[in-house]
Amino acid sequence: MFFVKILTTIKQSIMKKLNVLFILIIAFLLVSCNSDDDNSTTSNTSINLTSIKKDYYINDAFSHSSNYSFEENKLIKVEHSYGRSEELFYENDLVSNILKYDASNNLEWTNTYTYDNAKRLIQKNSISSSSNPSANQEKEITYTDNSNIQVLFTLSSTQTTNENITLNPENLIIENKLLNDEEQIMSEKHYEYINNNLTRFEIKDPNENTLLEATFEYLDMEASDFYNYNIFTYGPEWKNNYALDTQFGLGIETYQISKNYISSYYRYDYDINISRTVTFDYEFDSNDNIVEQIENMIESDGDTYKTVTTYNYE
Repeated sequence: MFFVKILTTIKQSIMKKLNVLFILIIAFLLVSCNSDDDNSTTSNTSINLTSIKKDYYINDAFSHSSNYSFEENKLIKVEHSYGRSEELFYENDLVSNILKYDASNNLEWTNTYTYDNAKRLIQKNSISSSSNPSANQEKEITYTDNSNIQVLFTLSSTQTTNENITLNPENLIIENKLLNDEEQIMSEKHYEYINNNLTRFEIKDPNENTLLEATFEYLDMEASDFYNYNIFTYGPEWKNNYALDTQFGLGIETYQISKNYISSYYRYDYDINISRTVTFDYEFDSNDNIVEQIENMIESDGDTYKTVTTYNYE
């Protein structure tokens, strides 16, 4: 009997400990579930960009507006209040044709695009229409290795120029030399980055004199694909494809390829001796989708410019 009592006591003790352990496990699971719910974030992946509107002001007076229309996040049409417009067409999720119209809706230009198997732009043809007696243009693009791009630009089958583009290990353009048909340097563009954000841009003449320089600052917030909508236009190689689609390089607003939202930039043009200071303000919705960007620009000659950009979704 003595041993039976001991066994009974031990059994009861074990059962009590198991019950306590079971209760603790249930409590832990409940806390974990609640904790997961509290820390979860909701991302609306079904949202689509439908339109972007840009309103431009000069010295506080309205100048003009531009409307960008999208389907499945791809830009399909651009309409300007002064009459001009563009239509974009796609093949294999990459822009294949852009038709450009004048203010009377007459076709002026037809741009066609060809890509390699890596979805990199290898050819662009710009063909003028009968209503636009301009010289046709062609770009032949060669990727010699992972750090160099060669571009042959031909105007009306006779006049040619070359671009020699150098890339960094992140596949971003760090140098663009424009050469004439005799391989003489006409201008150089240099780019510097930190964390995939362009921080400095410079243009030099053939004698290494600086013609223009700009420095850029950014928000501590990564830009969305809706903000960088060229992702949907030019594909996974959009940054370089977009640059190669322009006349010679990225142009002045080079910050458009950066990873984060821009907060400000300063630009000085030595050729005309005018500086430009630009600041940006933003509005975002509850899911951090950009709703509005206001760009305020002040030039050293006293002129002011403002661009209000609004984004619409469905």
